Amino acid sequence: MKITIGTQQFETNRLPVIGSGGEADILRLNNTTVLKLFKPPTHSDYVGNAHAIKAAQERILLHQKKLIAFPKQLPFEVLAPNELSYDIKGFIRGYT
Repeated sequence: MKITIGTQQFETNRLPVIGSGGEADILRLNNTTVLKLFKPPTHSDYVGNAHAIKAAQERILLHQKKLIAFPKQLPFEVLAPNELSYDIKGFIRGYT
């Protein structure tokens, strides 16, 4: 999948995967930055699991509003998204 973060474009299949969970894969962008990339409903982890496919669809729709509304200027101790990543259609697919 081609994604855009800020002004940079990345091919996610060319980035090293350093972790994976139920909803997302963690990809290394460089020595100091990782990308949490939400798994799409078509992800191989969800094949044959209608509940997981539906949950992924709902999660992606929810993140379109939820991540944009995330509070800014939080205390240093609070981990928050740095930059959002978008696919070629303009959908939020994850964050750094």
